Amino acid sequence: ILNWTDPIAAAGVLLIFAGLLVRTWAAGTLKKQRQLATTGPYACVRHPLYFGSCLMMAGFAALGFAPLSLLVVGPPLAYIYWQTIKSEEHLIAKLFPLEWPAYAARTWRLIPRRLAWPNLNDFSLAQWLKNSEYQAWLGAAGGLLAITLYQLISRS
Repeated sequence: ILNWTDPIAAAGVLLIFAGLLVRTWAAGTLKKQRQLATTGPYACVRHPLYFGSCLMMAGFAALGFAPLSLLVVGPPLAYIYWQTIKSEEHLIAKLFPLEWPAYAARTWRLIPRRLAWPNLNDFSLAQWLKNSEYQAWLGAAGGLLAITLYQLISRS
């Protein structure tokens, strides 16, 4: 974090912020269980909140851990995400039986099929707050602060 000339550190911080921005865009668009989200980041990927989280995890792995730690942490997290996504999609299919099949057929689950420049027409700061997405920013700030403090202390 403290050494911007280190490409791994710079990439890690950029991945964390990219993940936060994707999550922010998604949470400001999502109206949970009231409307099937198909616009904004949901036009690119069915689960942009999880996609953003994956970007953040990769960023933190680059900053605070040995990259090989992903081999230990990655498979259990992938399994948990897979089970959660399947469960959520089952619920969404029940809530929106007419819209879900076409949306699911044209939009990939977790990896964007295409990238899009953020369209903020459907974004709402009030919705972002209602979905408590500020917690991701607070958590990321806490994680970055902890890594910075650890680096400062270990250099002493």
